[in-house]
Amino acid sequence: MTDVAGKRAVSSGRSAGAAYGELGNVLEELYSVISERKENLPEGSYTTYLFESGLDKILKKVAEESGEVIIAAKNHSPDRIASETADLLYHLLVLLVERGLTLDEITAELRVRRSAAARGASKDKARSKTLK
Repeated sequence: MTDVAGKRAVSSGRSAGAAYGELGNVLEELYSVISERKENLPEGSYTTYLFESGLDKILKKVAEESGEVIIAAKNHSPDRIASETADLLYHLLVLLVERGLTLDEITAELRVRRSAAARGASKDKARSKTLK
């Protein structure tokens, strides 16, 4: 994968279009940009600032943005929920890059959980049929 400047872009390891859909494409692109910023630390970049400030600053931002999503939801503000969720997702991606996790690892974990939930639902269905 290459970015608009023709440089090799860092990937989470999977074809975004095939794996994640439209939201996944955006997350994949953003993950790639964040990874490049961590590698190159361009001056004046907010992402550079976060990486240079360290893990505690990144964690503080994740916590802050989580709280802002909660407040927006409590206030029944769909536009603010979307905006704050975008902020939270960005900061979560910064955290993933900082800790060396890929989107594939998160996807794999979600699939395991989804698979387990599906198995549980099938067992519940079978159980309810036997109780009738």
